[in-house]
Amino acid sequence: MKTKCVLCDRTFTPAPLQEKKLRKHPHRMFLCPECHQRISQQTLDRKSEMDRRKTSCQSSSGPQSG
Repeated sequence: MKTKCVLCDRTFTPAPLQEKKLRKHPHRMFLCPECHQRISQQTLDRKSEMDRRKTSCQSSSGPQSG
């Protein structure tokens, strides 16, 4: 079964589990492995950056004795 990626419009053959899900729910959209990897890496980078910001804000905004 060939599937078209919604982001890059490339055709690809999905993994067997994705293929089964696609047959049961044809309205679902899937990403090709390259786009999926790129998006997941960007999401992990964004989450780690937010964690670093949160940590730095908490340490600098503590109660000042003085």
